[in-house]
Amino acid sequence: MKAQTRNLCRQLQDNPDTDGNKRLIKMHKSDLKDMVERAMNEMNETQGFPKFNKKVEDGLKAQKEFEVLKDEEKNYLLKIKKINEDDHNKRDINARDAAESTEEISKNR
Repeated sequence: MKAQTRNLCRQLQDNPDTDGNKRLIKMHKSDLKDMVERAMNEMNETQGFPKFNKKVEDGLKAQKEFEVLKDEEKNYLLKIKKINEDDHNKRDINARDAAESTEEISKNR
């Protein structure tokens, strides 16, 4: 739910389309009502929340996995940026060396 709320807030900031956002808010509200209703029914039937707890634990696990993947992606992007910078620097050095060599050859003629 936390991630859904964060995504909804981001979307509201990025896209102030009120009709679309109202539909999205209604959908999230309906999902929340259903979740609460299922939890209440479960509590009445089993005097506990085993299914609800499992769903929350699965959601937290998925969120942690997503965070790990997001961190890995960030690290890979930094590595790619470093490789591109190194490549750019090597190309600059090679271009300077080539220019110096060309200049030296023309002086020696």
